[in-house]
Amino acid sequence: MKKIELAPKEIFEKRNELGLNNSLKTLLEIIDHGEEASRRKLALFYIRSFEDIPQNLKMECFNSLEGIIISDTNIELKCEAAKSLGKLKIEKSIEPLKWLLEQPSINYEDKKVILKAIHDCRFKESEIELFLDHLDSHFKSIREYVKNELLKLDPERAVHLFLDYFGKKPSNEAKKEIIKLLGYELSGLNISFDDFSYIKSKYPEILNNLIDYIDDLLDILSIMKEEDIELFENLIIIFNVLHEHVNEKLIEFLDSEDFIAKENAIKLIGELNIKEASDKLVKNIDNVYSDVSLASIEALGKIGDISLIPDLVKALDIEDPTFEYADYTLKWNIIESIKKIYLKNEEISYDFLIEKLKTSNEILKESIAYILGEIAKEDFTDPLLGILKQWHNIDVAKSIVIALGKIGELRAAKRFLKIINDPGTYWLLKKVTVDSLYNIFKKNGHFMKIDGTEEKRTLIKHRTELEEYLTNNPDENQKVKVAIIKLLEIFGDKTSIHALMKRLDDFHRIVGISASKAIKKIEKRLEMEPN
Repeated sequence: MKKIELAPKEIFEKRNELGLNNSLKTLLEIIDHGEEASRRKLALFYIRSFEDIPQNLKMECFNSLEGIIISDTNIELKCEAAKSLGKLKIEKSIEPLKWLLEQPSINYEDKKVILKAIHDCRFKESEIELFLDHLDSHFKSIREYVKNELLKLDPERAVHLFLDYFGKKPSNEAKKEIIKLLGYELSGLNISFDDFSYIKSKYPEILNNLIDYIDDLLDILSIMKEEDIELFENLIIIFNVLHEHVNEKLIEFLDSEDFIAKENAIKLIGELNIKEASDKLVKNIDNVYSDVSLASIEALGKIGDISLIPDLVKALDIEDPTFEYADYTLKWNIIESIKKIYLKNEEISYDFLIEKLKTSNEILKESIAYILGEIAKEDFTDPLLGILKQWHNIDVAKSIVIALGKIGELRAAKRFLKIINDPGTYWLLKKVTVDSLYNIFKKNGHFMKIDGTEEKRTLIKHRTELEEYLTNNPDENQKVKVAIIKLLEIFGDKTSIHALMKRLDDFHRIVGISASKAIKKIEKRLEMEPN
């Protein structure tokens, strides 16, 4: 064989002078018979740089490239040959490329190169199934690549192919990825964010395909983990399309002995707002598995059925404080669900909750007060104040004070000041009361700018009482004093400075620092205000 002096790059650059036929054949000579691996690699690179290669020359290229893939020992050259086959787009290349993909010496980067070459040569059912086989690859870059290519398929065709593959019982990880792909495809087809009626009317074949595979899709509930957030979101999309076809089957899982599947079904029922499941969800509040109990409570809150409030309140009606604090998470999830149900039904009566404030069960009373504070209707002020006048339990008093602070009605401030001035009040309740009084000042602060109003006179009167308390009670708990100082810092004026100066040399250093800071802020604010 005559020695070729030109480098592969020079051959490519002089292709017009040498002619396409001679240029390609010269590069193939280097590939087939060259001794230097680097030179052969460059020749493979420039082979795929040619445009519009005639079919007869493509076949010559194929023969040389296939020889490299099958016979050469250099993995780098094999992968370069694969890239070139992909660029030539010869369907005949599929078999040697698939063979190369299965070789144990191929690493994950090489696999991606070969998959891309296969995709470029042909992407029909057998190649699509090959890509689906790689959905459970250990390497994220391969999973992401095959998913991106699969998502480029026509949606109707893609849904059919994905479900067909799903029915062949692939690995659990592949099943999860297929469900994600199905969700993405359905989201892309849907033009309405409110429901999926468009898909049902425009693509009935897709709906029929999904219906055929409902049981296979539901099998995923037994293996779905808490961290599978993306999977969960796409299941919601799929089941929203299926809607009435899947609701009853999900409800059946509420009687399942498989607590993982049950918990996942409950979460989906909540997201899909399946009201027919409400009675069974209530029964599962006392499930032996706490995760099932918590999921049931959360689902009830999302469904928002107001008729279930008595059942949820009953679950809060616990007499034994030891048990109550052992199930603290359960308690707060019930409270959150009750709150969500009321907020979803804003026009309903709150008489049931307000009546429950009169219960002798202090644990329940505390919980009800918290819920009323979270909803924060002004109508709750008088019932809460009525209970606060005769409180016996500090936790109940704290909850009521916090609730009244969130509601922000000014008439609660008078009762708050009585609590603060009572020498028998525990410091923690005083601190909470000052914080809630701050919220009331904040909500009503705009009245301070309106001269002649009763509200302004009331706010100034209450502020004066706080200034006097700060002056006359140097031995008060430091946290209570700091809380009062913080309130005066925002809502005080020149009359507040005298009381704050009394605390500059306070025994507690943090009190003195807070007072100094408050004085500076008030003085700065006064300088900026008009006379």
